[in-house]
Amino acid sequence: MGKQTNYQDLLKLGAIVTMVVDHLGGYFFPEMMALRMVGRYAMPIFGFFVGYNFKNSVNFYILFYGVILYLVSTIFIIESFFPANILISLFLGQLYLSLFQKQFHSLTKGWLHFIILVILSPFASYLFDYGSLVIGIIIIGYMVKAKSIDLKIAAFVIAYVSLLHTVVNFSDLSKANLLFCGVVAIMVYLSLSYGNFEKKVALNISPITRHALLIYCFHILIIEFIWRYYYVG
Repeated sequence: MGKQTNYQDLLKLGAIVTMVVDHLGGYFFPEMMALRMVGRYAMPIFGFFVGYNFKNSVNFYILFYGVILYLVSTIFIIESFFPANILISLFLGQLYLSLFQKQFHSLTKGWLHFIILVILSPFASYLFDYGSLVIGIIIIGYMVKAKSIDLKIAAFVIAYVSLLHTVVNFSDLSKANLLFCGVVAIMVYLSLSYGNFEKKVALNISPITRHALLIYCFHILIIEFIWRYYYVG
């Protein structure tokens, strides 16, 4: 018997599905912005749980897969610098946690780090996916586990900064897409604020969520390969 599925697995499955929809939209249907807005659910969920599940050590497999994915995409498929690889961002978030972990047991120090990272995010986004916003969300996830911040406040902050990031980076959104983006932000808030992440769920999806890292890498490569050699030509 494998590990029984819990509520956290359910949220991660939702993040995986919306992530795939986002990437399909970005490569094959760029005019359908609603598909991109659906994907705004994924990053906050993944980032939160990287921090929430942090076990005092950095997972170098994330860096390894991220570097391999980056090299294959950049050299053989996209053939140009392409920072869209959230694995690098997640690894940097874990590294940041390992360096300043004790400070995040303090609400004041944790907020200070978070605010600075959010401010720096537009500049850092030129170097890695979502910039330092991901690191900030990872910190909030860890602070929830360390009980230095209330879960509902953390969920609201994560949903708000994610919405703000979307509005800033997709400046030409229609009113309908803005409304849809707001709905996605509300879903992020409701998903995280419910808490009880260890609650058992009557679904056998843990084999999928346990392999989220491989799913991310392979689906990106498959989509990029089809886009580059069959869609673009």
